[in-house]
Order: sequence, then C-alpha cells, then structure tokens
Amino acid sequence: MAGVWAPAMMRLLLAACLVFAMGSASACSCEFGEDAGFIHASLGRLPANARGALFQLPPTAGATLDPASFTIVSDRHKSPLKVLITWPELGISQPGYLSKRMLARVGPAGGFRPGARYTISYSGKADFWRFPTRTSFTIDAAALEVGPYRLIAAGAPLRRLLQSDENGGGCYSQQAAVVAEFDYRLPEHYAPYRSAMIYVSETGHANGTASLVAYSPSQCQPWALHTNTDRGGRDLVHTSCEQPGPPVTVRGRAGLLEVEDRLQVTNDLQIDFSRAAAGACTATAMLNDTVARADTARIKQLVCEAAREPFREDSSQRVSLPTVATLLTLLRMRGQLEQECIDMLSYKWRAELQYASGPLLGTALRVADNARTNLLYIIGNLVDAVSPATPPSSTKN
Repeated sequence: MAGVWAPAMMRLLLAACLVFAMGSASACSCEFGEDAGFIHASLGRLPANARGALFQLPPTAGATLDPASFTIVSDRHKSPLKVLITWPELGISQPGYLSKRMLARVGPAGGFRPGARYTISYSGKADFWRFPTRTSFTIDAAALEVGPYRLIAAGAPLRRLLQSDENGGGCYSQQAAVVAEFDYRLPEHYAPYRSAMIYVSETGHANGTASLVAYSPSQCQPWALHTNTDRGGRDLVHTSCEQPGPPVTVRGRAGLLEVEDRLQVTNDLQIDFSRAAAGACTATAMLNDTVARADTARIKQLVCEAAREPFREDSSQRVSLPTVATLLTLLRMRGQLEQECIDMLSYKWRAELQYASGPLLGTALRVADNARTNLLYIIGNLVDAVSPATPPSSTKN
C-alpha cells in the first residue's frame, strides 16, 4: 500500500510546498483616457504630398470640427495659415470601433511647402485625451509614391498561450489557443513613415460580409485604430486550441492617411489553423512539456503565463496538474522565479487539485496549508534527497 500511495503523497506534499500565499484576485483598474488628438504627433516629418496631420475625434465629439479650433504656423510664413479640414475614408464601419468620420486631416488651405516646418495646435476642450493636442513636423522634399501593401503570413499557426482581455475581475488572462500571426508588408521607401501607417484587418464570411479583427491583450489595452501600428504592422487571428475549426480568409486595409484619401485593400491571406502542430492545450501541460525539454528560459516565462490562466474547475474542462518533474524543477529554480507568479500558480494548482480530488483530499490540503511551515522544512529535505541541488543564495520576495 505504501508503494501505491508514495507517488500520490509526494505530489500532494510538493503541491502544498508551493503554496506560499493564498492571495485574492484584484479588480482590474485601468488609467482612463480617450483615444483622441494628433495620433501621429511624434512622427516629425511628412512627405511633400501630405494633405494634413491626422486628428482623431473622441467618441463624444460627434462628426463636427471647427477649423477655428486649430492654429497652423510655419517657419516660412509670418502669420498663421488658414485651416482646411478634410476627411479620409477608412472603408469599414464597425460600431464601437470605427466610424466614417472619426479621423480628420488638418492642414493649411494652400497645402504644405517642401522643406518648411509646421506646428498645428488644437485649442478646444481636450480632457483626458491620450494623444497630444499639438504636433510639429517638417515637410520632406520628395513626394511619397503610395502602395502597394501586402499581407504575409508570419510562420505557421501555433498552439500557445495568448494574453487576452479578461471577462472576470482581472485585466487579462492567458488562454491556450491556436494563433496565426501575419504582417503588413510595405515598400522600402515607406521606412520614414512606417509609424504613421494605419492597418485594419478583417475576416471574410461565406455570405460576403466581413468582421473586424480586433485582438485585445487586456481590458486596459482595447483594440483601437493605432493598435496594429504600435505592433509594427503585425496582427493575429486565433481560434480554439482543442477544436481549431475551418480555415479563414483574412484581408487587410492599409494606408498613410496623411497622404491617401482612403485605405487600400490588400491581398487575401488564407489561414489554415489545422497546420498547427499537435500540442498541449492547457498552461500546465505546456509547462510540463517545457520542463521535459529542459528549456530554462521558457520555463521562467511560462510560470508567470500559466499563473494567469483561468482556473479549470468547470465540469466541462479537464483539470491539468503539474508532473512531479515540474514541481521538482520549480523548487530547484525557486530563486530564479518571480515570487508573485509562483504564489499565483501554486494557489491555482491547489484549488484545481482540490476540485479534482474531492472533499477528503481537499480537507487534507487545508490541513497541510495550515501546517505549511513544518511541511516546507520536511519537503525541502525530501527534494534534496531526490534531486540534490545547491540552494539559491536568496529568494525573491
């Protein structure tokens, strides 16, 4: 009987050893701010054929702007210039994300002069705006030849943890998914203006309609017009890890709207999720696989990612628990790991183990938790006996 129970008890004790703090999930708190203002204020230069600087309206402002709210001055003119507001087209309307007149283009009525430096200022109400209300830039001597733009797959789809906005109390969680990334490919002569490009991705449907691809890594980082620009023109689509589903067609829209009047449509890109190699579909199973490969760098990363996977306590989900090798590895590496992540992960494992093992074992775990000071000493000696290792000189708090 002792031989039968030894592995189970070892797992139980090692799991308890990792429980350093219960903690409680903190509510998500984000810094408030509206996506409004000069969205490319840091660019510093525009091509000779630029029509104006892009100004994003806040959702509460409606579709009207008064030219009198802007002032344009130049180092080539003694007096402020007459303001002209134009409205480039995005070509897609998604309530809550994109609208026909959410972007204005502000420039001088007579156009820009190559080599001149301009400053455009907005004097209207701008409480809690994320972007500046003032922008300065120099007009280059050469005009920009626009397009073409293409979508290129960034490798085959992969099974991995994907940071996603959280529906519960946290700002985000890590979800196992099949993820396919793709890049917007631009001509080389766009290099000075890449940070001002706008990209909007869609997935097509059989009935001819399309849906916006709006990946949000956090409640504090919802999808916005500048999201893909901030990621250097990289976007992604994802699907269920366990049941990837059929292929999808992705189409992009891209453009430098300081110059172009509308976003250009890219080529279609076929995404076949079935090309993803077989693999684990829980954070813990991914960590077990990584430990088996002895990938130390990835272990450090996965510990924090796995800690933020939602608890698998629903009856429709199979609880995934760490192997003894994983627990021993984490104990040996405890001085190299983020303590907060270890605390969160151990609490998650403890709760899932209670769920999977039933009330009797759950009671044993609660007793073990109350006596963890003694258990740490006992199990520390056990770990050293099973796999001798030099203790770390210090432990992160």
